[in-house]
Amino acid sequence: CCHAHDCCYQKLFDQGCHTYVDNYEYTIENNATIVCRDLNETDCDRQTCECDKSVVLCLQNQTYNEEHRNYLNVYCQG
Repeated sequence: CCHAHDCCYQKLFDQGCHTYVDNYEYTIENNATIVCRDLNETDCDRQTCECDKSVVLCLQNQTYNEEHRNYLNVYCQG
């Protein structure tokens, strides 16, 4: 999940987006569905929201493995 999120952010960064400082609007409908709002001012805002939404949806289906805490990125593959 995190690798895919990093790749998503890198793609946006390469397009000139500032993913770590861009603000975006979202709502949570029916206590379950994340919706990136149409009110987002730029395409970067909307796409950053979609990247973050994707990682949340991915993580909700995973379990936390304490052994991976502080895992060095140099060992990550994917």
